[in-house]
Amino acid sequence: MEPKKKKKNQIYRGHYCRVCGQRKANEKFTGGGHAAHVCKACQKKTPAERSEQLAINRLDSMRFRRLSPGEIKWLEKCMNDSSPKVQEFAQNLHESIFHPARKEAKKDLHIDALTLSIRSESGMATTEFHADTSGKIVKKIFANSNNECVQEETVTIDVSAMRKLFDYCVHKYEISFWDEDFGGQSDVDSLEEDEEEYDNDFPDCMPYNLSWGAEVKYSNGNEQKTKGHRGLPMPVDALFLDFIEYFEKDELAEEFYEENQNEENQNEEINGDKVNCDEWDASDSDPCVF
Repeated sequence: MEPKKKKKNQIYRGHYCRVCGQRKANEKFTGGGHAAHVCKACQKKTPAERSEQLAINRLDSMRFRRLSPGEIKWLEKCMNDSSPKVQEFAQNLHESIFHPARKEAKKDLHIDALTLSIRSESGMATTEFHADTSGKIVKKIFANSNNECVQEETVTIDVSAMRKLFDYCVHKYEISFWDEDFGGQSDVDSLEEDEEEYDNDFPDCMPYNLSWGAEVKYSNGNEQKTKGHRGLPMPVDALFLDFIEYFEKDELAEEFYEENQNEENQNEEINGDKVNCDEWDASDSDPCVF
């Protein structure tokens, strides 16, 4: 009996905890905790600890988007928070967004080539994108223990669009600071228990832990190699989706072309069935079709 294929847009089971940021099985929540989106483990924390984690979660969500005046005011308030963790996180965030040192470092930085790879925690599958200033983007999928390339696709975009993407990587995603912000490996031992619990609760779901790597060549001759583990940071995930979108556009365009061709063929068949009224004989039992 063949195994059932996974649905393309699979809805993950379980419930989301807004404190720890993890999706867990419903059994990990109490009745009140389910409604409040707080798991049993986080309910055991003190109110101060929960408040601290919620503040850090909100600060982390502000990293890669435009902030409103109210959010900037709240960020500056967190820089003097009573919690040392919130205070340090807010100060680092404020520096990364507004500090002139980073802006000056990014000012004359230009990318010539970029390679981004996303690897499953088991190491059995890797998706790699390579792009350069010529406008060509190559997507490769490696599988099996031999790291064999099983699929390769190429798209070519306008050179100006590629330059715009590279500039976005420098100024918005701050790729030159990924090694400083996200490089290295998290404490694996502290997460082994959570990973085992997740795998037991959701055996059919994709593992939430992914490793990634980025290799960048800059126009000034500098090269950068960065690796990270235990999930995708927001800018890494955003760049991955940007690359994916270029290949999905081609698929959508092909589907649109096929649909139009089918409609044209149907119209030709209908037109072919029409009868010329000038040649219609009154003895015929069927009238002409308009």
